[in-house]
Amino acid sequence: MANDELKNVKKQIVDSLPDPSWVSNVEFEGPVLVIYSARPELLVDNGDLVRELAKKVRKRIVVRADSSVLTD
Repeated sequence: MANDELKNVKKQIVDSLPDPSWVSNVEFEGPVLVIYSARPELLVDNGDLVRELAKKVRKRIVVRADSSVLTD
């Protein structure tokens, strides 16, 4: 059930973005939907985009940097 919901939400997010390569992973962490991105500044700088995604999927969204771009 939750796996199907995650697939549907991920598809909605990827379809809504101008460039789907911005998203590397989407996960539920409790009631929050976390979007991991190698370029999180592109999502954060466009606040309206994240707001519209949250309205569309009816979930609270957090944008985080992908582990591949984090420093030690």
